[in-house]
Amino acid sequence: YVPGLLEILGAIGLLIPRYTFYAAALLAIVMVGAVVSVLSVLGGSPAPAIALLLITATIAYFRKEKQ
Repeated sequence: YVPGLLEILGAIGLLIPRYTFYAAALLAIVMVGAVVSVLSVLGGSPAPAIALLLITATIAYFRKEKQ
């Protein structure tokens, strides 16, 4: 339940310009956990989690420069 709650909070935060950087950073951290869990426990392809990690890290990077 915790990862889902963090993802919902991150999605809401992305919609609020003041919190976009923090929300994207939060989502990037969640995606790091997703990649680790896919590689170590779940099996399968980590490609979707890696793609979302790169997207959220890019958003965080570009929003950090504007603050």
